[in-house]
Amino acid sequence: MINFDKDKKSIIEQIQNNTFASQEIRDWLVKDAHIGLIKSLCKEINKQSTRGQFREVIENYRASLHGNAIKPDVEEIYSCIRQALNNFQLVDSSTIRASRGRAGGLYTEGGGKKVVRPVVAKKKMEKDQQDAEEQLEQTDITEAKVEKEYYPLVQEWAIKNGYPSCKVTGGKLPGFKWENPDLIDIQYTVGEFTRAIDFGITTFEVKLRVVPEAIWQAAHYKKFSREVYVVFSKTEEEVREQDDRRVFPLAVELGIGVLALDQNRNEFKLIHSPTQFNPATSEIDLVADRFKELFKETLKAAGDELRVKIGFKII
Repeated sequence: MINFDKDKKSIIEQIQNNTFASQEIRDWLVKDAHIGLIKSLCKEINKQSTRGQFREVIENYRASLHGNAIKPDVEEIYSCIRQALNNFQLVDSSTIRASRGRAGGLYTEGGGKKVVRPVVAKKKMEKDQQDAEEQLEQTDITEAKVEKEYYPLVQEWAIKNGYPSCKVTGGKLPGFKWENPDLIDIQYTVGEFTRAIDFGITTFEVKLRVVPEAIWQAAHYKKFSREVYVVFSKTEEEVREQDDRRVFPLAVELGIGVLALDQNRNEFKLIHSPTQFNPATSEIDLVADRFKELFKETLKAAGDELRVKIGFKII
């Protein structure tokens, strides 16, 4: 059992020494204003609460912060405190003091002989970190499968709203997920005088959760897209209100279009129009080349129109 009032100093030390967490999150947690959160989570440890119950306590605490208060990510808070408390429990259950020698080792109450406890703690922390990463990876895989179920509805909306060549591209190519939009539409114009093809790319990113990371991922596509949409499988009200009303305004600020799900009609609807961007031609050509097989009809039509216009000029 953890007695926070009695062991506060040692617990704070474990948080400060948890090098698996960023310095920013450690500094934030040990401020007097947030000590209550640590105390609450100590109680959850004593009750052997589940990961979900831990997260709920953190979510409720974040929601209680007002104004411009800094609100670190839930998972980052959870990982830092859970690792530190696990480490403290190991220290507390042995004869080792929660204090360090000059070289960073932990010593017995009688002093003198250094023990191997830091190695044990480090291995456990590494395993906890690995387990957390594996769980997050599994969550990503599960979410990706569910997201794909919405692709046909997004494609249907796109074709009806001026993106006739919209195709599913998610998972079509290897690479980082932030380099691979879920759906893409490629359109073109052929300059009457320049005799050049101007491609315009519109990207769609489908998300199950209304979180800031969804907007930042969609914003990444601005480097090669004329327009970018983020598509949430949530109602308009949920999109506008969720996550302390931070997500929707962020999309507006970054010029990202937003689609929400009309559950009554089982279709997506536009709740914010995108800004038109002007990406570098080299970035556009790179993406067009990556998906040339998927958009070969569009690319062929562009080439044919260019040849006709060149032929007309020659005559």
